[in-house]
Amino acid sequence: MLSKCFASIPIKHNMYAVYNTLLADPIFVSSDEYAEILSGEVSQKFNEILVKKGVFVSDVQEDIHRINYVRSKSQSRIGTNNFVILIMADFCNLSCDYCIEKQYNNVYKGNCMKKDVIDSFFDMVSSRLINLTPDVEFVLYGGEPLLNLEGIEYFLERRSNLLPQSKCSIVTNAVLLNKDIINLFKRKNVSIGISIDGPKEVTDAHRKYKAGRKSVFDDVQAVIPILCESGIDWGMSITITNELIKHKNDFFIWLNETKPKAVSFNLLKLAFEPSEKHAAVTYYKAAAEFVIEAHIKLLDMGITERDITRKIGYFAECQPVISDCAAASLNQLTINTNGDIHSCQCSMERMNCFGNVSDPESFKMPQECLTMYKNLPIYRDVCLHCCALPICGGGCLVQGKSLYCDNQYMDQGYCEYARSIMKWIYERLYSAIV
Repeated sequence: MLSKCFASIPIKHNMYAVYNTLLADPIFVSSDEYAEILSGEVSQKFNEILVKKGVFVSDVQEDIHRINYVRSKSQSRIGTNNFVILIMADFCNLSCDYCIEKQYNNVYKGNCMKKDVIDSFFDMVSSRLINLTPDVEFVLYGGEPLLNLEGIEYFLERRSNLLPQSKCSIVTNAVLLNKDIINLFKRKNVSIGISIDGPKEVTDAHRKYKAGRKSVFDDVQAVIPILCESGIDWGMSITITNELIKHKNDFFIWLNETKPKAVSFNLLKLAFEPSEKHAAVTYYKAAAEFVIEAHIKLLDMGITERDITRKIGYFAECQPVISDCAAASLNQLTINTNGDIHSCQCSMERMNCFGNVSDPESFKMPQECLTMYKNLPIYRDVCLHCCALPICGGGCLVQGKSLYCDNQYMDQGYCEYARSIMKWIYERLYSAIV
């Protein structure tokens, strides 16, 4: 009988990739063979292959056992944090038109993370009240984190003494970067991710100074030679806007000239408004096509593209990714400027916090986070036979809940994004073996 986790994707040359979504170990079959699989009328030899691949199972219990095993394996990681985001400043010196923080202007009063909050955080780490993995990565974030350079320097000093082997990066709009700050980050082994949207016509269309003065792109571009000369590990964090997709050819030319070591693509957060849900599907499809093309072109340039590369890594492990977001996996913490602990920066105004670093006894994971976790694709029967399950992870669950106004957390637009990339991965694999 067909597995409950059976999935298929039509690919080129009238072929199909068929597989068990929990194993992601495909077999490529013709349309005639595909029809035989659906009917259950296959030869003994073909049946043996399909059983080995998990496409066919002997009984329902075989499926249940495999599903429960994957789910239990995922639960063992809860509460072991490998990613910590620190909001060093909750305000910014730019006014990007797509920024999700704009809606919080009434709450953000220009707060910076102070030394006492940093001390309280490390006290919780030292006492193991916050459990960090040996390979934990700290991300200095905002707002714009460089608006709190004093706090950053203090955090890096504390980190050097307590967790010298940990990884650390900063995400910055780069307009405040200079040679001295870059040298500081190099000494402290901090990698730099520059938030930028593409070439000049794209970046300046979306990223502007609040006073509306000179070009943001020109200021960022001026610091790139200093980064290159320093030898520091740096890359770009690029939000996929419709403007970027429109100017993709100019983008690839600019990227080849600029030569960052790596590029991360960020999907646009659609203001978390239910009215945006239809636009989300259209946007995600276009974004998937763009990222696939970018991945191919960046490989030729010798630049690492992180999103699809990460998904290919999931696929290569032959088991589904539990979550594409550490926050949804409950393996990530975000520390706000006042010490409040959240799962991620997107949830700070939408979900209850875990407590505060100044009050260790308050630290407790809210029920809403556990509910969100239980709504990841691996726990959804409807997702078990989705072709994208091996690489999906559910997208942004906070956005899913906000866009679709229910407690299922499913970001349906992201489904289209994941399916498009999954199809491309299988087509690429098929081309490599024929």
